Amino acid sequence: MAPLHEYMSSHLNIDNLITHAITDGISPCARLLVSKNDRILFQKDYGFASLVPQKTPLTDKHLFDIASLTKPLCTATLFMLATQEEKIDLEETLGHFFPATKLKNITIKQLLNHTSGLPAWKPYFEKLLTQAPGWAEAKDEHGKKWLLDQILIEKPEAPPGTHTVYSDLGYILLGKILEIIFGKNLNEIFCERVTKPLGLVSTFFNPINMVREPHHVQSQGHPEPVPHTGPRYAVVEGRHSHAFVSTENCPWRGHVLCGEVEDDHASIMGGVAGHAGLFSTATDIWKWLRELAKAKTDTSSFIHKKTFDEFCTIHDKKDLSIPFFTLGFDTPSHPSSTGTHFSPQSLGHLGYTGCSFWWDLEKDATVILLTNRVHPSRDNDQIKAFRPQLHDLIWEEFIK
Repeated sequence: MAPLHEYMSSHLNIDNLITHAITDGISPCARLLVSKNDRILFQKDYGFASLVPQKTPLTDKHLFDIASLTKPLCTATLFMLATQEEKIDLEETLGHFFPATKLKNITIKQLLNHTSGLPAWKPYFEKLLTQAPGWAEAKDEHGKKWLLDQILIEKPEAPPGTHTVYSDLGYILLGKILEIIFGKNLNEIFCERVTKPLGLVSTFFNPINMVREPHHVQSQGHPEPVPHTGPRYAVVEGRHSHAFVSTENCPWRGHVLCGEVEDDHASIMGGVAGHAGLFSTATDIWKWLRELAKAKTDTSSFIHKKTFDEFCTIHDKKDLSIPFFTLGFDTPSHPSSTGTHFSPQSLGHLGYTGCSFWWDLEKDATVILLTNRVHPSRDNDQIKAFRPQLHDLIWEEFIK
């Protein structure tokens, strides 16, 4: 163990970098967790969970909208379970689930590793707001079905299996396929098969549905709740009280989002989707990663080693400038958000709201960074330059 004064020095360096980042407007707040093996070396909250409509300091009770971290934490994990339970063959094609689609030759595996040929993203929500604004605002099965239908008639940008293009569209389809496989809503499946077995008490979809706002009452005859001016809290199973980190001031929803999913398409789908929608904490994400670490060493009763190897093996990359995804996870490329020290044998993911995790399998070292860089506007992208600086400093101070 390093001497105490060394850890104190490390803390100060990290504190200074993140405090300056907040002052410079990179993000209003940040939560950082650093671990090696089964030991958390550093965990701290910084800044403000919201700046508008009022300043609210970040506390350990605040949950973050983790955006695309939903892809590995929910969707890929559920496909791991479905695979080892022989509910699905990863070579199965979309045509099996959606017979009418022209995308019928794309496989589940190609959707998981972003080689389906589907576009990265399309502004479908803008089209829906024009054609049927009531469906977009209702956030129910009508909007969900409409969005899935749009993707299923989409024209591929490349033949399946020939190019890697990170695609939200593929994971939206994967979320629906999980519902077909398990015969339940994605939210129910995730709760029953992942959060409960792993004890993830602060990870869930749609926390806005559990909101208690003691300082505000709904106006008589008013169809919508009064917009919030303070922290929102959710009570989960009557035991756990959480507040939420604010994200953007959404133009089409007309208010600052707090406890509502930031992603437009996940919102249209009712807040539950395969590509985005989860709210969580650094501690819960770390618990999930430690379970994967057990799977890697064949000591997990949740995920088998064979399944872990199938989904998480990183093949040697000859050209590090070309992105490479395992079945649900990103890997370092150059230039990388990981900085310069993480090994090629690292798994991770980024989220649009400013959240990320990276796990170096060689060192068994993990860095989880949660921010709300999209508050109050999504136009702020300074975090791209900040992440590698932070990861390099963390490596030099804690991991090397």
